[in-house]
Amino acid sequence: MRTPIALALALAVATALSVVDAQSPDVQKVLSAIKAQDKGQQLQVHEVCASVLGGGAPPISLDELAATSRATFRALDSLRESRPFDV
Repeated sequence: MRTPIALALALAVATALSVVDAQSPDVQKVLSAIKAQDKGQQLQVHEVCASVLGGGAPPISLDELAATSRATFRALDSLRESRPFDV
């Protein structure tokens, strides 16, 4: 599966190696589609930076980050051992 980041990176590398023309309509069409997607990453980065620079509370709490990590590791354990795990 190709993600927008992977496509953008592949286009950047191909352009740098002169494999594709960055100004071609096909490349511009793909770049426009990538830029049009809004999955909230830009806002998230902005909120994290504002929190760090302003000394405020982080947009994602340490408890939420830890819970996400625990769930990820339990999912890996479940796949490895072919059985369910409590999170």
